[in-house]
Amino acid sequence: KIQEDTEIYIGTKTTEGGDSITYDITLCCVNLLGCHEHFNVRKSTLELLDNLSNLLPRAGSMTELLDMYFHKMFKSLKQELYDKTNEGTWEYGERNLNTFDALVRNCNGRTIGENFENILLVFEKHLAVNCTIDNQTKQQLESKFKTKLFFMALIESLVS
Repeated sequence: KIQEDTEIYIGTKTTEGGDSITYDITLCCVNLLGCHEHFNVRKSTLELLDNLSNLLPRAGSMTELLDMYFHKMFKSLKQELYDKTNEGTWEYGERNLNTFDALVRNCNGRTIGENFENILLVFEKHLAVNCTIDNQTKQQLESKFKTKLFFMALIESLVS
């Protein structure tokens, strides 16, 4: 019964904000994929995304499901990034940084390649952060360097 109801509503019914239920579920799953591994949610989240993609005729796999909503998710993350009052960058361990990481790591390479120019702007914004000692505490500098290393590792992952 649940599967029948799911097949009827997934991708057709909308939430209050006009976003499809499928998008909302997919976005929640990407946020869960960005959680620290000690929460132990990765395996079940990947299974949920896989099951969801199997219910949708236009998504043949989990990565295709993420690809379908990549632009909308990326736009939302980017908007939140530019709305920040500080330097407009994420800090290491911040939820949106982890969500961004999960999104780009789990999409098809084709989608990343097609959107690389926009993704590159996020990398550039974070890697260009000033890390001089002037007027910064040790903790601030450490956080900025951790974030830079995080982005360098993500770039390495994307190009390898």
